[in-house]
Amino acid sequence: MKKFTIVACLLLLAHGAMNADIVIDDYMDTAQREKTGISKLNKNEIILLEGWLNKNFVPKNQAPAANELFLSENLSNGSLLKLSDGSIYEVNPQDIPLSSLWITPFPMEVTMTSDPNYPFLLMNKNTNTMVHARKPQIIPTPPNPLPPTTNMPVPSSNMPNH
Repeated sequence: MKKFTIVACLLLLAHGAMNADIVIDDYMDTAQREKTGISKLNKNEIILLEGWLNKNFVPKNQAPAANELFLSENLSNGSLLKLSDGSIYEVNPQDIPLSSLWITPFPMEVTMTSDPNYPFLLMNKNTNTMVHARKPQIIPTPPNPLPPTTNMPVPSSNMPNH
């Protein structure tokens, strides 16, 4: 049995080394591993974690496949979702408790529904959870912190020149 476990671990290591996009040691230094508790995991647990990460997440420095949509940004606490193609969807208020928990990036699928108010169904392909959405009527823009400028002349000073 012990020999089988060692062989299985070696096969997992070899498979992970050939197919892994996320290798924890490539993304975290010793201090980060200590801070997050990953340093307490044994090698088998790290391999399993890396496998799960590779299945469910795309590293931020890796571009998704050209034909696959990903959640790009979660805006306004889940009320707006921006996808990797630049499209923005307004989430049905009843579904915001779910969409507010979605973190980026993960693969998405968009399908049409018969609901005239929220005609799109956005599915998180990792968890198969879905929210109803529509294209926003007006895309909100952040407020401008600076007052509008005017082309009014600056009054000249009555102070004498030196």
